[in-house]
Amino acid sequence: MVDMLLGELDRVVSVGELIFIWSRGVVDNQLCGCGESFDSCGTWNDILIEYDRRKRRLSENEYLVYRNIGSMLRFPALLFGVNTGRKKDIVKSIISSYDELYRSISKVTDAEIIVDSSKAVPFAYLLLRYSNLRIKLIHVVRDSRAVTFSRQKRKIRKEIVDRVEYMPTVSTLRSALKWMVNNISTELVARRHDYVRITYEGLAANPTETLGYLASYMGRTTGEFLKILSGTSDVLMSAHHTISGNPSRFDRGMVEIRCDDRWRKEMKSWKKLLVTFVTWPLLWRYYH
Repeated sequence: MVDMLLGELDRVVSVGELIFIWSRGVVDNQLCGCGESFDSCGTWNDILIEYDRRKRRLSENEYLVYRNIGSMLRFPALLFGVNTGRKKDIVKSIISSYDELYRSISKVTDAEIIVDSSKAVPFAYLLLRYSNLRIKLIHVVRDSRAVTFSRQKRKIRKEIVDRVEYMPTVSTLRSALKWMVNNISTELVARRHDYVRITYEGLAANPTETLGYLASYMGRTTGEFLKILSGTSDVLMSAHHTISGNPSRFDRGMVEIRCDDRWRKEMKSWKKLLVTFVTWPLLWRYYH
């Protein structure tokens, strides 16, 4: 939700998880956050027309590398510089393509700030290393037990309309380990870069303060967020042209910013204990 809240500000555009634009957008033609299929969305059509003026589409070899660009299995090789030679050149070319894509988005939408909610740490690392754009990171942390509880719920992927498909579920132990790896990796990548961390629970408990903090980080004023908040926790959500992401990106109208803490009552005790045991170092760091 953070990306869409930021996207409600003037001259700020939320594009969802842009890492998936070529696969889930161009190739699979999944639904845009506006409700139209990707190839029927006028905004994305205009963006790609502008992009095609600037840069060619990915070649077959580039697309094969792109498919794995967010893989955590390959992240150590990226982090420690194992990938060299031809593959490195391909990766740099892919990031150059993203630079032109961001510029095309900015021109078509008249946005000064683009919010990309891609959650792939390797992709963030490559952007920070090779992109020519100014990049700021917002690290949103949620309680590991809440994340595990959510990942084990069967949720329909609303962006797929030609069949019924569910978001993949994750085992308790794997979810806890992924939570640790993703958060540690994010902090490693963020070192020496513009970076801020907030918690999901903090946003839900005090939206005005948290959004004001983010506004300052983005070079905006707290007052801009006060204009879009109705009372203390409600926001009028408009349609956003987002690629992939949480099913909530299709929500419209008045949306309440609230903490979903059903895990406290509904999650099995042994799962809570296991996740707490595996993730307690970062739980302590983030919540104390």
